[in-house]
Amino acid sequence: MTRYLYYSLEELSLDQDFIDWVRKGSNDSAWQQFLEENPGKTNIVHQARRIVESFEPIPFEISEAALEAEIAALMAATVEPESFPAEQKGSGLKRVLITVMGIAAAALLWFFGFRNTMTGDTELTYVKLVAEKNLVEQVNITDKPVTIELPDGSRVKLSPQSRFSYAAGFNDSASRDVYLKGEADFDVAKNAKKPFRVYSNELVTKVIGTSFTIRSFDAEEDINITVRTGKVNVSRRNIEGVSLTANQQAIYHKKQKNIVKQLNERPVIISPGVSARQMVFEDRPVVAVLEMMKAAYGISLHYEKELLKGCTITADLSEDGSIYRKLDLICRAISAEYEVIDSEVYIYPQGCK
Repeated sequence: MTRYLYYSLEELSLDQDFIDWVRKGSNDSAWQQFLEENPGKTNIVHQARRIVESFEPIPFEISEAALEAEIAALMAATVEPESFPAEQKGSGLKRVLITVMGIAAAALLWFFGFRNTMTGDTELTYVKLVAEKNLVEQVNITDKPVTIELPDGSRVKLSPQSRFSYAAGFNDSASRDVYLKGEADFDVAKNAKKPFRVYSNELVTKVIGTSFTIRSFDAEEDINITVRTGKVNVSRRNIEGVSLTANQQAIYHKKQKNIVKQLNERPVIISPGVSARQMVFEDRPVVAVLEMMKAAYGISLHYEKELLKGCTITADLSEDGSIYRKLDLICRAISAEYEVIDSEVYIYPQGCK
C-alpha cells in the first residue's frame, strides 16, 4: 500500500485495486489500515471514491473543449464541503456538486481510459502503462536514492519521489520490460536474447546491456535519457527513434513531441586506455591531441587534417575540467573555432600561425 502515498487524484481514481475496493469492498482491511496510518490521505481517498462511485460510461463523443471544462468542474466539485462558506453548505448545492461531479468523472475517466481507442496521439502516463499488469512496484519515499536489484542481475538506482515497476515473472518473460515514473540510473546485465526496455511515459528506451540514466517526471516538460556506457535506442511508441552511445543524450520535448540528440552536458573519459594524466602535451602535433580526445571521450570529432599539418600544441589538459573547456583551450591555441551539432563536434582551423 506504500505506493498510494504518492498517488494523485487522477492516478488513484484509475487504479484497479482502488476501484475494486470502492465497488466490491475488496481488500477492505488493508485500505482501512492505510487510512488509519495515513490520515493526511483521507481527503484525496474520499474524493477519488466519489469519482469512482459517480462514474457512468459516456455513450457519445465529447469535444476536447467540453472535456476540459468537465474535468475542471470535477476538480472544483471534489473539494470537501467544509471548504465552502457556511451559507453555501445547503443540500441543494450538494446535489448540484454531485451532478457536476458525475458528469465530469465520466469525462475524466473517458479521457484517461478510453480516448486511446479513438486516436494514437494521446499522452501515455505511468498509470496507463502499468494498468492491469501483474507487476512488482517499488516506490522511493525516502530522500535518498534506493538501489533495486532485478532478478536478471541488472541494478536500478531509483531517485527520491520516483516509482518503478517490473513483471512479477521477470525472468520468464520474452523481453525485460520495466516502467518508470521519475528518475533512475540503470546498470543493465547483458542478455542479447532478451532486450531490456524501459517505458517512461511516451518513450521506450531499448538496450541489451549498458548503463544510462532516465529522468521522466510528469510535472517536467522534457524527458532526458543520458548514456554512460554502451548503446541504447530511444523511440516514441512505434515511431523510429535515435541511437545513443556513451556521452550522448536524448531530450524528448513533450509539447513538440520530438526527440533531440546531443552531447551530454558533462562528457567523461570512457576509454580504459586513456587517463587524464596523459593529457599533458609539450610540442605535440595537434592532430594527435585531437585523436586522443576523440578516443578518450568516444565522440565524433571532425576537422580538416591538411590545415593542421605541422601544427603543435603545448598545454595541460589533465585537470578534471569539462571537455568543452579543453576544446576551448585547444582552439584558442591554434586560432580555431568549434561548434557542436547534435552530438558531433566540428572544429574549423585556419592553419598554423
